[in-house]
Amino acid sequence: MSFITYVREINLEAKEIRIAFAICLIFITAFGVSSASDKASATLNGVYQSNGVNIDLDSFFDTIDVKVGVSVKDSGVYKVEGTLSDADGNESRTAFNKTRLNFGQRYVVLRFFAVSHSGVFHLRNLTIYDSRGEKVDHRDEAYTTRNYPYLDPDPQIARLTGDYADQGVDANGDGKYEFLTLDVGVNVLFPGQYTLTGYLHDLKGSEVVWSVDKGVFESGYQTMHLVFDGASIKKHGVDGPFQLRKLILAGRNMSIDEALSHACNTSAYKYADFAESAMPKKNDLISGMGLGEILLTVSIIKTVPVFSGSYSLDVTGIRIPPFSSSFNISSPPINRNLSGYAYDTEGIYMPNMPNNFSISADRVKSLNVGLKKLQGSYENSDNVWKGKFTRIWVSSQAVADDQGMAKIESYLISPGIYQVKIFGDAADNSTNVDLVMTLVKKLVINGRFSLDINTTGFPPGNYTITAKALNGYFNMDELAIKGLSVAN
Repeated sequence: MSFITYVREINLEAKEIRIAFAICLIFITAFGVSSASDKASATLNGVYQSNGVNIDLDSFFDTIDVKVGVSVKDSGVYKVEGTLSDADGNESRTAFNKTRLNFGQRYVVLRFFAVSHSGVFHLRNLTIYDSRGEKVDHRDEAYTTRNYPYLDPDPQIARLTGDYADQGVDANGDGKYEFLTLDVGVNVLFPGQYTLTGYLHDLKGSEVVWSVDKGVFESGYQTMHLVFDGASIKKHGVDGPFQLRKLILAGRNMSIDEALSHACNTSAYKYADFAESAMPKKNDLISGMGLGEILLTVSIIKTVPVFSGSYSLDVTGIRIPPFSSSFNISSPPINRNLSGYAYDTEGIYMPNMPNNFSISADRVKSLNVGLKKLQGSYENSDNVWKGKFTRIWVSSQAVADDQGMAKIESYLISPGIYQVKIFGDAADNSTNVDLVMTLVKKLVINGRFSLDINTTGFPPGNYTITAKALNGYFNMDELAIKGLSVAN
């Protein structure tokens, strides 16, 4: 090989090296610009603020909210994630917030649930990710909060997961749906007792039926069940799909953890596929003349089927107290040790106590009762009850005794027309559950009296109505109650 040829080969290789180097430089520069652009798209600006939040209104903070300042160069979706740890390392909570941030100085709130150890906390491992999941800024030690001495040692916090599933239930095998069940996913952040209420609406927005569930849950993913009365769907007379609206998840003391105005739509159902209501109107009369006190007891025994280990019964349109006779209502005076409501009509005075409404269940593990008071007044009362909104009361869960019996009672139910939801877990291997609803009221008689007992809305079953004379003298000259027994 000649010297000239060798030089040319060297020059050619050098030229190729220069081209390759230039290409590498372009890639490196491009990568550097892209990386710098990603890192500069949003940065932590060092501005922080913490705040305790009392969700259940019990004088304790249930969460610590930390505002994280972010300088945004390129508008887009970002995820901010961090860990909050106490000074002693007793507990650590992680939170993230993925949201769209526009150009400028912005902030993102990280909500740390169920922090129960009081004291000062450290925000660590604070990171921003862009929409591609790439890290654009990070702080190992970002912020130290102020001291929080009033954190809830037993918070009850849960969140809806957005998971829903519905199905029709033929509980007695007659080919009709007695219930429409809707399973709702719940992420329990801290163990406790939770209540879920929801309403079915048709696609035109009219309310069809309501339901409630209550249970004690451990941390983690759980499923709560809304069991809607099939007879109410049949009576409404509109085909599905139905909308699940006004879905409310509540923790301790019925404090709202989460509420959705519209949660989901069910599958399509025909209203004709649901069971008919079998709740005839019943009016019974007790009358006579006398002077003294009578204890009136009305009991209804109803057997309901068990499905998937649970039982449920809807009682719609019942009157408390169950009278058609006109009467006046008086509530207990303020700062007096009286319970319940007093009533009076011609010849009869019904004092505040006893004024007992109880429900018991046999062959069960638990019992829950939900009461929904309908809007408006009790139309048969001379003292108009001017309620302008629907009221809901849900009992604490009653756990059955060793014999499988559970009972719930109240003396404080205000007069009105109610829908009642009775539900719970049945005992193992139970195929049906016996429910007993009992109303007890004392009557103070003074002369001629007539009382029309109205059991409209109560389910068909075995009825027992007893009037026991506690003292005095009575001439019961009109007894029109089937099965009435009078004990003197």
